[in-house]
Amino acid sequence: AARESLLLMLSLYGRYSSYAAWALDILTKALIEQGRYEEAEKLSEISIQIYKDVGVKSDSKQFNEARGNMANILVSQGKWEKALDIYTQIEQDLATDLPTFEKYFSLNLNWALAQINTGNIEAAATIAENIHKRNKSLLGENHIATAEALGFMATVQAYEGRNSEALMNFSLAVPILLSRSRQMQNESSSKRGRDQRLELILESYIGLLADIRGTALETETGIDAVSEAFHLAESLRGRSVQRALAASSVRAAAGNPELADLARREQDTQKQVTILWGHLNEVMNRPEDQRSEAQTTDLRTRIDKLRSARAALIKE
Repeated sequence: AARESLLLMLSLYGRYSSYAAWALDILTKALIEQGRYEEAEKLSEISIQIYKDVGVKSDSKQFNEARGNMANILVSQGKWEKALDIYTQIEQDLATDLPTFEKYFSLNLNWALAQINTGNIEAAATIAENIHKRNKSLLGENHIATAEALGFMATVQAYEGRNSEALMNFSLAVPILLSRSRQMQNESSSKRGRDQRLELILESYIGLLADIRGTALETETGIDAVSEAFHLAESLRGRSVQRALAASSVRAAAGNPELADLARREQDTQKQVTILWGHLNEVMNRPEDQRSEAQTTDLRTRIDKLRSARAALIKE
């Protein structure tokens, strides 16, 4: 579909048009989700250059979405400094349009990830706190995006030596992050990006547990630091194994109709949840006088039912 959109835009408007750049952005996002980062980076460079060539302003939402794609690609490849330069440029160019910046660009944990990996802990803390506050209000405490932001807050707190706060927030966030029924696709983030963020959170938690072993804090909280650290290390190791198994499972499903049907149903359920979260996000971003409480409640109920259904499929 993304390639078809690109070909259509090229045939209608030619290469040097904002429509072609927009279609390239869609294809770039598809490549990101497939983990094809080098290809995605090349397409993203072309898209950004087209926007420049046709005169799209540097403070436009469309242009900065293309630059945001590039920054996220660079994060997925561990190119922290380059990614941070782009995130900073987006912030500077949208300084005269703060509502657009705050709504569409400021709430990006990949930005916080780049900040942490370049030693900008205070800046990472601000981003993580703002994202957590927004997601908690919009999505609720138990949504994986809220837990992920809380995990980043805990990571920063651990860096700063605020061990008690970090321990409490890790203990709230990590069980949600490790719950398979909540590991839903997020259309604004690639799988690699999600894996990077989770690995950072788990590794930081393990490091904190090592630091508090045998201290009064371990005694006060009743945590067995060694046991918990071992459990988390097994989860990290297990995720690497699961990624390898997932690839082989796809191949196995091709020759097993029942397994293929089960995999398809699980994927369909996951896609439905992603779509519903998109609807809920759109509803919650409306002005208060245009929001429907009944619609919000209905969307949340449908999401919870689909989550339960997906969890049951995974157990099968």
